Amino acid sequence: MFLASFFIRKGVDMNMDEKIKSAGIYIRVSTFDQAREGFSLREQEERLKEFCKFKRYNIYKVYQDAGISAKNDKRPAYQEMIEDVKKGNINVIVALKLDRLTRSVYDIEKLMKFVNDYECDIDCMADESNTTTSNGRMVMRIMTSVSQNEIEKCSERTKFGMAGAIKNGHIPNRTGLGFKRENKKLVPDPLTKDIIVRIFDLYLEGKSHQAIANIYNKEKVLGKTNWYDSTIQKILSNELYKGDYVNGKRTKHPTYYGNVIEPIVSKEKWESCQYQKLRNARHYERTATYLFTNKLKCSKCGNFLGGHATTKTNGKKYYYYKCNTCKTYFNEIDIEKELKAFMLELAKQDDLINNYYTPFIKSKLEDKTEDYKKEIKDLDKQLDRIKTAYIKGVVKLEDFDKEIKHIEYQKSDLEKRQKGQKQYEDLSFTLNDLLIIQDIQEIEFYTNPDVLNNWSNKSKEDKQK
Repeated sequence: MFLASFFIRKGVDMNMDEKIKSAGIYIRVSTFDQAREGFSLREQEERLKEFCKFKRYNIYKVYQDAGISAKNDKRPAYQEMIEDVKKGNINVIVALKLDRLTRSVYDIEKLMKFVNDYECDIDCMADESNTTTSNGRMVMRIMTSVSQNEIEKCSERTKFGMAGAIKNGHIPNRTGLGFKRENKKLVPDPLTKDIIVRIFDLYLEGKSHQAIANIYNKEKVLGKTNWYDSTIQKILSNELYKGDYVNGKRTKHPTYYGNVIEPIVSKEKWESCQYQKLRNARHYERTATYLFTNKLKCSKCGNFLGGHATTKTNGKKYYYYKCNTCKTYFNEIDIEKELKAFMLELAKQDDLINNYYTPFIKSKLEDKTEDYKKEIKDLDKQLDRIKTAYIKGVVKLEDFDKEIKHIEYQKSDLEKRQKGQKQYEDLSFTLNDLLIIQDIQEIEFYTNPDVLNNWSNKSKEDKQK
């Protein structure tokens, strides 16, 4: 009798005609909670089972987390319950109070969105935090608003605190080569900073990323032989070496902090290297064309082969492909010889597809006959309307002539397209037709020198395409 009056005071709907819900009872307690509130797991379970019985909830399962704080959302039983909601096994979560599910206001919004997405309710016995009554939904909305406000305030405090820390030299993330931490601040490392300075100097002398990496590998700088061109490139692009820091560098809205730590190289030297990189990029694009860029991989390690060009004393340029890891080289001429027969076969197939298959298939896939008919019919209706308007004196003769000419021009264009579409519809190929065409092309390739040498006569740019 006591529970009945309690439920009525809480606004519980006593209508027994509603569809029975499948409930997941969630109980949780920590040692501190039990000492403070006196609710053991057993007591919670008994009270919630009686609560479900009164509300005509069908109990699917009881989920129990013992000795785990609600601040941790990785609780095993809690996660199992969440998965059952996703599977549709339960459509109402029953708990003693909202703090059994979460104590963090930050997680309330996340939980509310989740149950809303999966059409699940939350029903807490001992407080107004539920989604089954109007009062409960109001409380949850208020809690969600508070949560959002706290999230935004926390974000502002975090950004403000991070900005202050960065300005004081407390740079997040890993310490880059050439730096070390002293009292959490980033400062130049006397033992390694000269390695960084030398990289910048070598680059300004005209050495490429790969050339610098080769020098460091040969000298075994820092006892390493795994210096890569990408490593050198990252170092030259890192603003930390000129004393600046970019937070969120890979995001849409990065934040730039200038002069936050002691630099290893001057700003002038760093900027000169960036300018040199742009010049090198333009020079590379203008002078180097490799047929097989990003198309060849090393058979040993699987890395892409990079392009490398040399100019002999006779002025002729030779192109090679090399693996920076395995130190293997391949001559472009040798590769092209091996692939020539294959490329000729591809060229034949490409010509056959472009000249025969594609027009035929495209016409079948893009049959717009019905669209043309509909558009012509609409234009005829427009002609009737403009004629009627002219007869009734709604439009002037000048406007009438202008509209008539415009509509008739559109109609003429559509009729031409319709006629062309009809020609494609009448076009068809049998298997024998296609085989005969292929045989004719085969003969042409071996009787016509121009066709046979077409690949050889192409420019490097065309071959690459």
